[in-house]
Amino acid sequence: MGNDVKGVLGFTLIELLVTVVILSTGIVLILQAFQTSMVALAESRDSMRSAALSHALVVQGELDVRSGGSIGVDDSALETLYPDYRWRVDTRANSDLVCTNSSTIQHEVVVMVQHEVTGREAEVASWVQVKSQEDPGVGP
Repeated sequence: MGNDVKGVLGFTLIELLVTVVILSTGIVLILQAFQTSMVALAESRDSMRSAALSHALVVQGELDVRSGGSIGVDDSALETLYPDYRWRVDTRANSDLVCTNSSTIQHEVVVMVQHEVTGREAEVASWVQVKSQEDPGVGP
């Protein structure tokens, strides 16, 4: 009778070691997959925030160009929403007219956004057409 109990409940040391190795390998693989997904999630979050900030800055830059003013982005509001980002907004007017029969000038609005921690950069450019200040109008 003593042998029957030992045969049902007894495991050899090798069987236990193999079981521990298999379970440990599975746990390590699950933790690596979790860590990889967390890194991908952080990159995705940074990209989405960068895109949202770039869009807001481009729209503000286009509005400033159309109103004839300089770039006047409200940095304090954006800095509270995006404390880990730095940005630069540049505008440049193309001195050539859009076409010979038109009195509009193209302005390029370029936004560069950088995440301070990761160093990732995003650049967005947009073109805005504005009526020329020197509009010849209709002759007499």
